[in-house]
Amino acid sequence: MALGDYTIQGSYADVINIFDDSNPNVGLLSTMKAVSDGKGNKTPLLISDSAVEIKGSLGVEKVFTSDGVIGKETALTSSSILLSSDHVDLKVGTDSVLQARKTGEIRLKSLSNAPTSGSALGDLINQSGTLYVCVGV
Repeated sequence: MALGDYTIQGSYADVINIFDDSNPNVGLLSTMKAVSDGKGNKTPLLISDSAVEIKGSLGVEKVFTSDGVIGKETALTSSSILLSSDHVDLKVGTDSVLQARKTGEIRLKSLSNAPTSGSALGDLINQSGTLYVCVGV
């Protein structure tokens, strides 16, 4: 059934919107606005006129490109992935731990001390600007 088949009273709770008490009836702006349902319950989705942000977990069933589906992925969770025109940035919390740049550079978070546990064969570790490869645990 279409939304037009229902009264406002019988369907408003299911209508998603970007209503903002402090700036009503202006639509999308350059600042992020939370998407909420008709009762005002906010979702983890925020949008602006140029960006989309998700504050929470994201499950991805398929990965799409301009050429179509390239694979099946599941579970992008609490880490943040920023896709921009010149780099991809993987963050855990507010810490950028890996950045792949359009120029071909890959940047790893620098550690002041070598990890004492949790390393595995082949791990790359950037310790104060020197790149180490773990060859024994």
